[in-house]
Amino acid sequence: PHAGLPETHRPWRDELAARYELEDLPTERLDSRLVFGVLDDPHGQDQRSVAFEPDRDGNIAAFGTGGSGKSTFIRSLAVAAGLSLRGGPCFVYCLDFGARSLAMLDQLPHVGAVIDGDDTERVVRLISMLREAIDERSARYATVGAGSIVDYRRLADAPNEPRVILAVDGAGAFRQAYELSSNSRTFDSFLSIALVGRQVGVHVVITADRMASIPASLAAAISQRLTLRTADESELGVAGLSLSSFDPTAPPGRGYLGQDEVQVGVLGDGGDAGIAAQLEAMSKLARSMSKHGMAVAPRIERLGTHIPLETLPSSVDGRPALGVSFATLEPVGFT
Repeated sequence: PHAGLPETHRPWRDELAARYELEDLPTERLDSRLVFGVLDDPHGQDQRSVAFEPDRDGNIAAFGTGGSGKSTFIRSLAVAAGLSLRGGPCFVYCLDFGARSLAMLDQLPHVGAVIDGDDTERVVRLISMLREAIDERSARYATVGAGSIVDYRRLADAPNEPRVILAVDGAGAFRQAYELSSNSRTFDSFLSIALVGRQVGVHVVITADRMASIPASLAAAISQRLTLRTADESELGVAGLSLSSFDPTAPPGRGYLGQDEVQVGVLGDGGDAGIAAQLEAMSKLARSMSKHGMAVAPRIERLGTHIPLETLPSSVDGRPALGVSFATLEPVGFT
């Protein structure tokens, strides 16, 4: 520069940064394209935002060892759903079978529930609700000839039809607790949600330590896989990667979407990726969303142990009220 010469052309771009703030990433804020990070394309000499596109992808999974950024990935997708202002509302429900790292999402109005894995009652209720919603939507969409939620919103003039994302952090623990237990029907319902939900705007996001943690039937329904740092080299081989693909000093959230290297973004201020900073940023986002009247997702509540008679209607479908349904928490009458 001192000689007045132009800077030497660099035939490559800088490596991906260790941190990107979600709110600063280029995005159209569409519920059909949830931007969660940055992708490096060295052959095209480009770095661009990367997104989960639910109408195209259906479902997505992230695999990696502890501390690799799996829970961060779910939090980032949930935030992206809240930041989407075009297309239609996008509701999120979470099952936390991991290290309770999703709790901070519960304050966001578009997040209907963050349910701990040991809260069997609410886990069963959420899965049942979503399975029934798919059946109801399938019939409704068929009446207008809609093949997707985007089609339905347009054909039925229903712009507020919400897209729904079910996120499961720790799919292996979920499978172990439900697949071979008295609640196996709940796990079967979960599988069917993953298999048939895309056409009506219901999608599944899962994380797991290992690809073998999920059954083949579920793996077949997942078209997008984010491979994060793993403790098992054989896992990388399954993903078509090698041990040299990962720098041992790579930050959490660094991984590969297919063969493309990506860095998952985070919500936070001042360059601080710590949990405390993310929690404060999440609180600010929640207040902003509420202030602007963003759609609120229906909550998944618990069945009370005592139902005061005065809280029930005098009759249900012409029959005396008996109590409250476990499945729906709605009043039921004598049969």
